[in-house]
Order: sequence, then structure tokens, then C-alpha cells
Amino acid sequence: MTLENKSQALIRPEIQDQENAGLRNIGAVLEIRSQALKVNLEETRVDVEIDGKYKIILDVFERYQGLHSELVIFLKELSNPMRNWQFIISDARRHAFDHIHIMISHACAKEVIGVFLNIFHDAIEANQENDSARKGTGWFQTGQLQARTLIQAEAVDSLMRFVQKIIKASGKNLAIMVPVFNETFRRISRNSDRTLLLFSKSYYRLNRIVSELLRSANLNCGTASTSNSKTFNSKTFNSEISNSKTSNSEIASSKTSSSKTSNHMILNNDGSPDGTDIDWKCINTLLFRYHKTAYQGWLKENDPLCWFEQEIEAMVTDRNKTTELPDKVKELFAPISHERMKNELDLLSNLKQRCQENQERYHSISITMELTRFPENNEIINLYKAMPAKLLEAGSTSRQGNHWKVLFLFHILNIPDLSMIHIATFQDINNTLRWLIGVENTPYLQQLVRQTFTILKLRSE
Repeated sequence: MTLENKSQALIRPEIQDQENAGLRNIGAVLEIRSQALKVNLEETRVDVEIDGKYKIILDVFERYQGLHSELVIFLKELSNPMRNWQFIISDARRHAFDHIHIMISHACAKEVIGVFLNIFHDAIEANQENDSARKGTGWFQTGQLQARTLIQAEAVDSLMRFVQKIIKASGKNLAIMVPVFNETFRRISRNSDRTLLLFSKSYYRLNRIVSELLRSANLNCGTASTSNSKTFNSKTFNSEISNSKTSNSEIASSKTSSSKTSNHMILNNDGSPDGTDIDWKCINTLLFRYHKTAYQGWLKENDPLCWFEQEIEAMVTDRNKTTELPDKVKELFAPISHERMKNELDLLSNLKQRCQENQERYHSISITMELTRFPENNEIINLYKAMPAKLLEAGSTSRQGNHWKVLFLFHILNIPDLSMIHIATFQDINNTLRWLIGVENTPYLQQLVRQTFTILKLRSE
């Protein structure tokens, strides 16, 4: 036996004993943990019965055995008092979206689709923030609120997308689904302004959904779409403000003349009802709030032009040097300015006042059409997203353009409502600062870098 083999033979029993002792200790710990877990599971075990209001889902999918078994598990979780909302939303979305063709062709289509819509509504309402929860300032309370908001946002997206799918899938059977749509819009209307903002931030826009409903109801009213919605022209902005009262009067008078023929009951050529009893008053009231909360949200942020001018001025060390921005640069800010948001609110307020003067106008489809032409959050977000590139191009030199671009990119990071483009913004900041550092290393650039990170620090405080 070699010296190496002898040493291994002498050492190995000792090592083996240590390993055995370690395994015994680990086994004891695992046994304790498993016993504790077993006791905990036994004490918290709940025999869940599927709530009666969900059994319509099982009835509709009864002949699909594999799917039926999955739905039993899903509905038991849904009926459990300790609901896992993330699991529920994910599974509800999967079953609702993947099998909408089965539900829409079933005799109980209205009932089963209504149940799935209510699941998304329940998820939104169960995770609404209350005032007492918002008073907490600790990390746990903050994390809890953020988690609830994420669940709500996911439920909102699922709800809006499902409504859009139902409208498209209904086809000629749209009239059957009208009570379901009415109840959905009523439940959305009952949400708080804070929750309603989540609807305005959703990828699935309310304007588009309502426009789809108008078209599917066979109401040939030239409804709004992405391509023909109201667009913003900065050159005519001032004239729009001065003439807003006149334009709203004209709008209102045109609606008055058409309101008698554009209420609930619409008839086809054969005299059959189409779009019967759609609650346009509820939809219009919702759209008023939907747009109002969005515009008011933007007004709570700093006016982009005022903020930008202040930051430009703070970077200039030579007080004899002018910091006045060219008019062509100021015009770039008009579509996202506070002035523009206030103008939209004025137009909205004037339109609502006309409805209040004559309550019948709340039922008018013409009012619905006009409301769907107001700009939504997504359009404003796209304007913010395009601003850095426009500022880069507007600079008299590439250096100036890149400096303006970086400043505005940090302004985007300062706005929570633009969180959906923050990752792309960080990447753009990284690339732009890398380019600036590569072409120049001056005290001015160092000040720019310090100032941009100070902007983030001030916001986090």
C-alpha cells in the first residue's frame, strides 16, 4: 500500500463519521421542519366547496373532461377565503381567452361570460388601496401597496382585453351580451379615481373598446379609431383655446339634432333591434371621468417646459449667456404642456355642461363618439417617448442636442406614470452619456452628469 493510500485509509473513517453526523443533523432539522409544516398544514387546512355562482362554468365545460378537471382546481382556489389573486387572474385569463369560442356559442353564453368578467372585477376591487393602508410608511406597507397595485393592473388589463375579445367574438349575437357589457361598464364606473387611472394606463384603451362596441352594434356613426382620433397640432393650439367655447357650442348643437335618433334602440333595415338597451349614459359618464382623471394626473407633475427651462438655466455658469430656448424648441413641448391638459379639461367640462343642461344628451351616441376622440394616456405617453429624439434633432450642435436629450430622459424617469418606458429610458441614458463622455470631458459635462443624478435623488426623497 502506498503512502498516499495509507493516509487516505486513515483519514477516510474520520471523514465518514463527520459526514454521517452531518447527515443525521440535517435529517433531524428536516424532520422538525417537516413536522412543523405538517402540523401547520393540518391546522390551516380548509375543505373548500365551489361557490354556487361559479358552477355555471363547470356546466358549460362539462363534456370537456380534461378541461373540467382543471376548472375544478381553479374554482376551488377562487372559492377559498385565502385567495391567491395572482394565480386566479392568470388562470381566469387563460381559460377565458383560450375558450371564448366555446362560451360564446353556448346557450348560457351571457351567464358564463358574465362570471369570468366578475372574477376580474373582484380581483380589482379586492386589491383597492384604502386610506389606512396608505398611511403606513414602512417598507412592508410600501411593498404591500405596490404588490396590490400590480395585481390590480394585471386584472385591469385582463378585463379590458376580455371585453374587447367578447365584442369581436359576439358578431350577430351582440344583443345577447348587452346586459353583460352594461354591468361591466357600471362596475368600472364604481371604482375610485386612483383605480380608474389604472384603466387609463392600460394597453387596452377604453376609447377603442367603446368604438368597437359602436361598430359592432351596427351604428354607422363614423366612430373614432386610432387613425382618425383627435390629433394635436401645436401651430393651431392657441386658436383652439380662444375658440374652445364656440367649437363646443357647435359640437353640442350638432349632438342635439342627432340625439333623438341615436339613443338606446337602433333598428336594422328589417326592423329588428340592434344594440338594444346599451347603457350609453353609463358609458358616457365613465368616459368623462376616465379622461378627466388622466388629464388631472398629468397636471400634478411639473410642467415639462417650465422644468426644462429651469434645468437649462441651472447648468449655465456664465450669467451673461442667454438661456432662452428657441421658439421651435418651445413648440415641441406644447402637446405635453399643462396648457394643453387644461385645454382638454375645458373642452371636456363644456361638453359635460351641455349634457347637464339636457340630461337626454347623456344617452346620445354622438356624445359617445365625441368622447372617444379625446386623447388618452397612451397617446400622451407616446408623445413623451418621442421628445428626447426631437430635442436631439432640435439642438444647434450634436453636443447641445444630446445634452437636451439627457435632461429630458431624466425627466421621464421622474414621472411614475411613465414607468412602462423607464427601462428603455435607462438604456437610452446609458448610451447617450457614454457618447458624451467619449467625445468630451469638460467641467460642463461633469456638471451635467452630477445634475442629472441629482434630479433622480430629489425625486426619490
